[in-house]
Amino acid sequence: MTSSPNPFDAPRSDPNPYGYMEQEVFDDAPLAQRGTRFVAAIVDGLLVAAAVLPAVILATLEQEEAAIGLGVLLVLAITGYQWYLISTTGQSLAKKWMNIRIVREDGSDIDFVTGVVLRIWAVTALSMLPFVGSFVGLIDALMIFGDTQQCLHDRIAKTKVVQVTY
Repeated sequence: MTSSPNPFDAPRSDPNPYGYMEQEVFDDAPLAQRGTRFVAAIVDGLLVAAAVLPAVILATLEQEEAAIGLGVLLVLAITGYQWYLISTTGQSLAKKWMNIRIVREDGSDIDFVTGVVLRIWAVTALSMLPFVGSFVGLIDALMIFGDTQQCLHDRIAKTKVVQVTY
């Protein structure tokens, strides 16, 4: 026999009264395949190239000043949007299309510092160092062939890229 709740107990509040999504944890999600990550990186690069295309067209029409301004504006727009997506969802546009996601090594969500500053800006800064910088891109890419499938930027930020399904 079950007893009824005590009518004199304090009211219990809903821990999630507004229906916010709980933070997902992807600690047991499978790692993204190397080829999928490679394709996503190429597609993200092509998106930046496509953003520059209107500026290239203007340049061929001998509108150099307008072309430079438009090119810078469009590259900043697509790059800023990608950084926003990475820091809020763990996915760039291509990663979303490929169903892969950046998460911390423990499977929790990333933030701006982890996803953009450590994964992108830190490696970019390293690549600008004299002599050593010319090898950073190669080392970054080749490290994915290790057991953990983490590139240099993943190790710096303590992240991994996992396969997700929605």
